[in-house]
Amino acid sequence: MKSRNRTLYIWSKIFFLSMIIDPIFILYACESGLNATQLFTLSSVQTLTIVLLEIPTGVIADLYGCKTSIILGSLAFILANIIYVTQPGFWGFLIAEILSGLYKVLFSGSDETYLYLELRRCNKENEYAKISGRIDSINFALTGALSILTGYMYLLDRRLPFLVCLIFTTISLFCSFNLENLKENAHGQKSVGQTYSAYLQVIKNGTKSILTQKKLAWFIMYSSALSFLLVAILSTYQLYFLKLYIPPEYFGWIYFFLYIASSLSSQKAYAFKTKNMQKTFMLLLLLLTVTPILMLSNIKLLIMIIIIPRIIIGVYPALIKEYINKEIKESRATIFSIRSLFMRIIQIVLLPLTGCIIDQYNLNISYLFIAGIGILSYVILKRYRPSRPRRHRSG
Repeated sequence: MKSRNRTLYIWSKIFFLSMIIDPIFILYACESGLNATQLFTLSSVQTLTIVLLEIPTGVIADLYGCKTSIILGSLAFILANIIYVTQPGFWGFLIAEILSGLYKVLFSGSDETYLYLELRRCNKENEYAKISGRIDSINFALTGALSILTGYMYLLDRRLPFLVCLIFTTISLFCSFNLENLKENAHGQKSVGQTYSAYLQVIKNGTKSILTQKKLAWFIMYSSALSFLLVAILSTYQLYFLKLYIPPEYFGWIYFFLYIASSLSSQKAYAFKTKNMQKTFMLLLLLLTVTPILMLSNIKLLIMIIIIPRIIIGVYPALIKEYINKEIKESRATIFSIRSLFMRIIQIVLLPLTGCIIDQYNLNISYLFIAGIGILSYVILKRYRPSRPRRHRSG
């Protein structure tokens, strides 16, 4: 029998439909007067916010409970959407992006941890994967259905998708307010300053490991390259649709099918596993590099190639976990921390440059720039790819 607390948590997760504004967000920003340089700079600001606040927000969850972190994250998201609607200019968007970054780090780990703690106290923690997957499935179905309507809502009133999003997330917030405040034993928890010192020590030790182990260095370089290509390409989708003269009412349909692609590919990620995972990773990087080259064309039939990044988003996490488990035998948490930091630094540096190229030249030149980064990354990673140990034949 479900506990009341678990039921409230499930409803809070289901109604937190944060992605229903994605199909029209870039279009809305452009019609609000923002140019590509500003848009991509704002994305970098959000990433920088995540880098700077990831540790202190984690301490908040540890000391004051996951419920507190979830509520603060929900409030940050709601406030960000209110600002998008009421202050549709660069400075308004800047404040909203900082709040969006805050929402993401406050939610990061807190909602998953809350569910685990709730199940653990009921001695049902072994059902975590099943229940979590079911919640995500329902959330995805609602997001997909509403995404279809997003383009039509935008035509009626360009603020309407944000208002619908606010309604659902406010319902989610009320559910969160009624949750019990579960937290793990806070005894002996470190202060923010102590946590930062420990984090910097982890970064220092991890960097030494990476510099002395070729396999780890390759892993970090690959993840940084792939993440930039994914973010850069996905950020141009709506500009690409406008280039092909696709009406905004169809944006939601396109995103719906893209979400379906990511969902199905994540379920079939095992089909991409091979004995030599490095070759598989290089193939994914090559496919992602080819994508912006094909997006240079104005042939509408080629729009199908935008499914490639969404498929990679679906399979890549599972493949990376497989690679980590097989190839890296120790300090996994340290390596993931370093990987996350490097990925975000690359995005912070290169995304504004991508936006500047769009403004100074055009969208197609930015695709050549993104593809150039992909080709350069492929050549470097191919050149320095760690060799696999040879098997000696017996007899």
